[in-house]
Amino acid sequence: MRLRIVLPDELSSDNAEMSVQMHELEERKIKFAIRNFSALKNSNYQAYILLEYEYGTIHYTKSLPMTIKVEDMQIKRNPLLKDSIFISLTLLLIVLSGAYIYKKRKNKR
Repeated sequence: MRLRIVLPDELSSDNAEMSVQMHELEERKIKFAIRNFSALKNSNYQAYILLEYEYGTIHYTKSLPMTIKVEDMQIKRNPLLKDSIFISLTLLLIVLSGAYIYKKRKNKR
């Protein structure tokens, strides 16, 4: 699967895009380093994590919105982002497992 972080112009990331291979029911922490070079103190910025993957011949895309709050020139993450990514990856694994079981049953007939 491919992960990409979309940031406003005031923020940047050296690893804004990465490819990750995961197995069914695998859980993994993924970190994006974010650099503040012109964001204003006490400001909020909208950002997105884009998750793309293919299963068979079908392409799937999931967008995870988040708010980045700049405080004392340090970036604080929205605590809901961790839960959103975990829920999205769990749903992805459930869909992939269901498709695998469906395909196996279909081949037995």
